[in-house]
Amino acid sequence: MTTNKNDEAAAEPKLETCNVEEIPAADGLAPGMRPDEGAVNLMLVLSCLAFGASSFLFGYDDRVISPVAATPAFVRLLQGYAGPSNENLSLTARNQDLVFSVPLVGSVIGGLATTLLTNRFGRKWTLIGSYVFSLLGAFLQVFAPNLTAFVIGRFCSAFVIGIAHTIAPLYLCEVVPASMRGRSVQIYNILNIFSGVIATIVSNATHAIDGPKAYQIPLSIEAGLPALLFVLTLGIPESPQWLVSKGRMGEAKKNLRRLRGFSDFQLEDEFRVIVLCEENERELTSNVHFWDLFNRENFKRTITAGSFYSLNQVSGVILSTTYTTVFLSQLGVGNAFVLTIIASLCNLAGAVVAPMVLDLYGRRPTALWG
Repeated sequence: MTTNKNDEAAAEPKLETCNVEEIPAADGLAPGMRPDEGAVNLMLVLSCLAFGASSFLFGYDDRVISPVAATPAFVRLLQGYAGPSNENLSLTARNQDLVFSVPLVGSVIGGLATTLLTNRFGRKWTLIGSYVFSLLGAFLQVFAPNLTAFVIGRFCSAFVIGIAHTIAPLYLCEVVPASMRGRSVQIYNILNIFSGVIATIVSNATHAIDGPKAYQIPLSIEAGLPALLFVLTLGIPESPQWLVSKGRMGEAKKNLRRLRGFSDFQLEDEFRVIVLCEENERELTSNVHFWDLFNRENFKRTITAGSFYSLNQVSGVILSTTYTTVFLSQLGVGNAFVLTIIASLCNLAGAVVAPMVLDLYGRRPTALWG
């Protein structure tokens, strides 16, 4: 008996990707009723705020370091005068590299470690553990006896920031209904930039103090953030989607119930979609490896998706954000600390306007014009 090759190809199962929105809802919804209608409850709001507030770590640290590095007391106590004349009270180029660049390495390592940690411990407990570890970096920065100890503290804090900056958007996308995912991630970005505004205001208020408190006060606030976030995150449920991926169905459904305010029927329908998506993803990724991202079929998408952050940094934007206060102080242009606040407010205004622009013009035109 002979078999046609076309028949064999047709008989093989063909895997196709699908989005949550493409999976049909179960019958039984009232006419005109959306599957996620009435989904929001207090626990969902608290969960989004707790994980979204983790962006305070990144935003505050990113904006506080430039004013701190430009604070006279900081330079005098941790480095000293740059020249023999005792007039040039600013960080040398080498020390600026240490203070600003070494933490970026910590963030990269933290981001790379996140996948391994979350696969083993989940979204919630990985984030809580990172908050505990961050206390070491915060202590070293506030009470650093020299610049080396300060840079080590910055590295430890940046490692935690790399973890939080990776986990938080992932958790937000997993716990909110599909129709709210874009807005939840936008809230994360707004909170991130808002914390930077706070950092610049605090630094402006303390930089003229004669003594270590000029920089210890802003850094102490950064040290207190993980402790506050630790308490806020303790009562938040683990991601149901992660629990489903680990086969813990009963716990996943229980957590989904805590995160939803709608009927049991809608809950069962959403849980069915989560399970289907997880099964579909497992089938699609069963024989997929990391380096497949750079295959001919995927290379263009990989470069496009990764270009937004990477090209943003290559453009030199870090010179007008992270180094702002240091550069303006050395140039003697106005009040460097006040101008840094203004720059942060402009950044915040852009983040607030962004959701409206995205809804009006779409993601691609906004990205291209930006």
